[in-house]
Amino acid sequence: MSTTQEEIDRFHHFASEKLSNGRADLSMDELYRQWQTEQEKSAAIASIERGLEDADAGRLRSLEDVDADVRNELSFPARHR
Repeated sequence: MSTTQEEIDRFHHFASEKLSNGRADLSMDELYRQWQTEQEKSAAIASIERGLEDADAGRLRSLEDVDADVRNELSFPARHR
């Protein structure tokens, strides 16, 4: 993934806030790791929220249907129930 100006701006904002809140002891690597962790956490939360919205809207498929489709696509034998 290539870096965008928006990502640089978000990191700059994050790092500036940390430094102004008394975290001047953090190295650039530590700041980046903390920022990256927060980005991953935010992405995971957004994904969960989208899944919950899909469930609320009835956009779900049963595990049995998904299993049958995957088995068919991969030419695996059907599961006996």
